[in-house]
Amino acid sequence: MMQKVKLVICWMALLALISCAFVQPARRVQSVSITSLDNAIRAATKAARETDWIVKTTDKENGYILAEREIRVYGRPGRPDAYKLEIDIEGSLSSGKTDLTVKITPPPGIAGGESPEDMITKFLKAFEKHSK
Repeated sequence: MMQKVKLVICWMALLALISCAFVQPARRVQSVSITSLDNAIRAATKAARETDWIVKTTDKENGYILAEREIRVYGRPGRPDAYKLEIDIEGSLSSGKTDLTVKITPPPGIAGGESPEDMITKFLKAFEKHSK
């Protein structure tokens, strides 16, 4: 009987540990074909909106975009928490190729939902569609 109780307690502790695993930020750098910084900004902005992001900041001089996706976390009053999408467009556009750095940061304490890696993949597919 005591072994069963210990086994149940261990099982419950393991489940609690797994459920407390928080979502981690994700980052990916991808080389893309693009003709100008304006075209890259335009394609990234359209891709962000298409994939449910709200664009908050666009810095055309430095090739930077910040967007957010708000979520409601039960038990947290006040302003909703938000995932952050950061896009850096770097490199030489004169060659027609540049690096697109995409980073997604989840709000603190998020333990489930769509993974940031999947969010990046969807964004990059939408970017590719709008950059043609």
